[in-house]
Amino acid sequence: MAKIEGQYNSGERVVVLDDLTTTGSSKFEIIETLTQEGLHVEDIVVLIDRESGANEKLINAGFRLHAVFTLSNLVALLHAQGLVTVEQRQAVEQFIHQSKAE
Repeated sequence: MAKIEGQYNSGERVVVLDDLTTTGSSKFEIIETLTQEGLHVEDIVVLIDRESGANEKLINAGFRLHAVFTLSNLVALLHAQGLVTVEQRQAVEQFIHQSKAE
């Protein structure tokens, strides 16, 4: 179970902040811990959404996911800057497509 650090009061509204999300299962664990402490969660903010189903699952549960980048946006940006090859970009896009199908 996730550990909550810092000071808070029951009834406060909080935002979950994390580095990335894949399927969303760890976000639900965090939300459960926060809710058990009386905290109210509506929004989750991540740096990268790996586009493996988390957004859809969180929306269906009544939460909003905010990602600085999706994995496809990030790889497109890196490709545009010449930092990844066409082959690397295609491999990532194939990974995203396959992970959505699972």
